[in-house]
Formats: sequence, C-alpha cells, structure tokens
Amino acid sequence: MKRKYMWMGIASLILALGATAAYAKGHNGKMRGFQGYQLEALELTQDQKDRLKFIRTENQKRMIQLRADAQIGRVELRELMSQKSPSEIKVDKVLEKVNETRARITENRVKMKLSINKVLTDEQLQKLQEMPKRRRGGRSHFRERRGLHGGPGGPGWGMGIRGRSPEAPVH
Repeated sequence: MKRKYMWMGIASLILALGATAAYAKGHNGKMRGFQGYQLEALELTQDQKDRLKFIRTENQKRMIQLRADAQIGRVELRELMSQKSPSEIKVDKVLEKVNETRARITENRVKMKLSINKVLTDEQLQKLQEMPKRRRGGRSHFRERRGLHGGPGGPGWGMGIRGRSPEAPVH
C-alpha cells in the first residue's frame, strides 16, 4: 500500500513539474513589462535601453541552458518511471537534479528583476508598478476567465470540475 502511494506521489510530482515547465516556457524569453509601449511610458534613456537589452540577452542565454537542463531531467525521470521497478535512489537523484534546476530558474528570474531595478530610476519603477498587470505582460486575466480547466481541450469558459457548472449536482 505504501508503494502505491509513493508512486502516486511521484506521478503527481512529475505532472506538477511538467506544468511548471510549461508555464516557464510560456513567454518565449520576452522580458515581461518591457514591451514597446512600456518602454515609451517609462521614458528610458538610450543608456538604460542598452543596459536592459544586455540584461535581457544574458538572461535569455542562461534560461535556454536552464530550460534544456530541466527538460533533460524530465526525460530522464520519465525514462526511469517507465521501467517496471525503477530504483528509488536513481529517481530521487533525478528529482533532486530537476528541482535544483527549477530553483536556479527562479533564482535567475529574481536576479534579473533586481538587475532591472538597478537600471531604472525610482520614478520609472513606480510607473512600472502602477501599470496594470495585464499591460505588463502578465497572463492572470486569462486565468481568471477560463475556469478551472478551460483553454484548449478543456471543458470551456467558466466550467467547473469535470466540465460541470458549479450548480450541477455531483453524482
């Protein structure tokens, strides 16, 4: 019974890692908050634009490598889990590697944000924070509207769990 729950936990972790990776990949390396109209609204100097471009380029290089490492780890984990009796030690090692890579991706994002903050003036930072999130490139407004499982292949807009509306009786 313990093995069953252990494998269920590992399977859940794999799914969670896959979803996290899909989210991380979602913006295709575009620096959120610094698309055309935001640059104009922030009234950046040419020096600031050049420095932000450098930060973005360096970040993209690091993220490409980190995402590749994460994807390799997921492939290795999938390969291990497809075996009849995978070694827990090997699975733990690969999970640790994948989790370490995810942590490095998060650390990289935070460091990039800190670097950007150093380039901007206090007034520019304030303007950026006052911009509505969706205008800064965030996607939360899509999530709010599509329900729990909406989007491609899901039950549709505003549908609840398993495609039922919230008012539908649960059998």
